[in-house]
Amino acid sequence: MDLGYRALSLRSDLDSQAFLQVDIGSTWYSDGVSLGADYCKIYPRKKSSAVDPEVFYGVGAEIGAWGHYSSAVAVRLPFGVSWDIKDTPLQIGAAAVPVLAFASGFSAFGIELSIPFRWRLD
Repeated sequence: MDLGYRALSLRSDLDSQAFLQVDIGSTWYSDGVSLGADYCKIYPRKKSSAVDPEVFYGVGAEIGAWGHYSSAVAVRLPFGVSWDIKDTPLQIGAAAVPVLAFASGFSAFGIELSIPFRWRLD
């Protein structure tokens, strides 16, 4: 669950330095539903303690729909930090996601802010 710009977010590690996140929830640019996916890299840095967060950045896409006739596509650039909750498959973090959305008759730019609370699929 993502307590910000999305309703449900899942993460799966691709390797030790990259992951895929998929989310479904409400669109910020309308009263509708969206499905998004992001490929994210973990910024390589030396951690000084077990409570140091992972820093990530990436690129993704989103499709959204509202009403019976309208749909949109969007490009997004997620970045943020995340912490694993010890001895659980859960993770919490903070993220900002610049988004550029396009639909018939309009385009929009926004920055989605969130507090991701995720279930990790490792």
